Amino acid sequence: MAHDPERRRHERRQLSVDVSAWTLVQPTQLLGGRTVDLGIGGASLRLPGLAPGAVRLELRLALPDRPLVVQAAVVHRRPPDLVGVVFDLLDPTVVERLSGFVEGGT
Repeated sequence: MAHDPERRRHERRQLSVDVSAWTLVQPTQLLGGRTVDLGIGGASLRLPGLAPGAVRLELRLALPDRPLVVQAAVVHRRPPDLVGVVFDLLDPTVVERLSGFVEGGT
């Protein structure tokens, strides 16, 4: 899963928020972690315990106003627990919320 961070379509900021993750590979387990960076196109996550075969995730980002749920694809991993993801096409209202948070709003 090679991924070149220079090819990102959207800028990311170093933002740390709690994240919960679920994957079909581990259907009975809810994983917990934190974002390392975040943008409207994706994120880098510290996600201990993610199965090696997990390529699709449902993420719950604990934004200050209320949680945001997004679907994402795993694009790279770095041991021991760093996971890079890109978000699926997002609804315009989700993009607006995420953009407001990333840019310092709420």
